[in-house]
Amino acid sequence: EKDVDQDRYIEAFKKDIAEVWLISGDPVIYLASPAHLRNDIRVFDELKVAFHYYRHDGDYTGWNLWIWGDQEPGRKLQFAGSDSFGQG
Repeated sequence: EKDVDQDRYIEAFKKDIAEVWLISGDPVIYLASPAHLRNDIRVFDELKVAFHYYRHDGDYTGWNLWIWGDQEPGRKLQFAGSDSFGQG
């Protein structure tokens, strides 16, 4: 179940890197940590995220997803599969 009606597309890459911040229920795509959230950090026991990555050239070689926890170093996640929206 989606948290906002529209799909969100991120194309603001700098040197092949895109850092985005998404807030549940807020359709805005933030390119930096939203100031209004810096003092109100929510913690979840579990969080499920559906992620689709589409490349116009169809070449996903070497591409993956990185995630960071509050007190954890970043770690790489390989895409689990693909569908008509891209890799995910």
